[in-house]
Amino acid sequence: MLFPLTYQTIPLQQEDITVYLPEPTAVHACLQEQQNPYWARLWPASIGLSNFIVQHPAWVQVPLVLELAAGIGLPSIIAARFAQQVICTDIEPNAIPVMKANKKLHQCTNVTCTVADWLQLPTSWHPQTILLSDVNYEPTAFAGLLQVVQQQLAAGACIMLATPQRLMAKPFIEALLPFTIEQHEETVPLDGSLHFISILVLKQ
Repeated sequence: MLFPLTYQTIPLQQEDITVYLPEPTAVHACLQEQQNPYWARLWPASIGLSNFIVQHPAWVQVPLVLELAAGIGLPSIIAARFAQQVICTDIEPNAIPVMKANKKLHQCTNVTCTVADWLQLPTSWHPQTILLSDVNYEPTAFAGLLQVVQQQLAAGACIMLATPQRLMAKPFIEALLPFTIEQHEETVPLDGSLHFISILVLKQ
């Protein structure tokens, strides 16, 4: 389905940025149908990662940046300012029109928006940097996600992971610590609350 869109202006550390989001009543209808449109929300981790990219652009000043499970694609929009090309992906087809609307809004001619499953990434993609924000929320998916991370690190990619500090994700994060070359903390104000986001830069 195509969701009706609304605007939201988000305060980043150095600027305010406006993005499209699906209209909340349409998202609520999905929830009533027992669907879980996680992609349709703006999560604090994506804001934290976007802030980090603006402060440390060297990590995305590369030929190809890939964002996985991007939702509306905010970090991709920010990375597109510095990267030669960005591929913005989500496993949910309904996310793609929203990504494309944000791409058009911000005139990101170097961004491609497409469906992708992180367990079955095209072999023709060779990103130098991979963006992940708030992907480690489902323990049953941790093993597959960890395998993907290790494969991409072995292929030479740098991975930037933004995560809220969830207790259930502690084993997953601990498995990544041997690859962590930088770690930062971002405090993100959103919807009247402060959210504490960890940014891990991973490299083999």
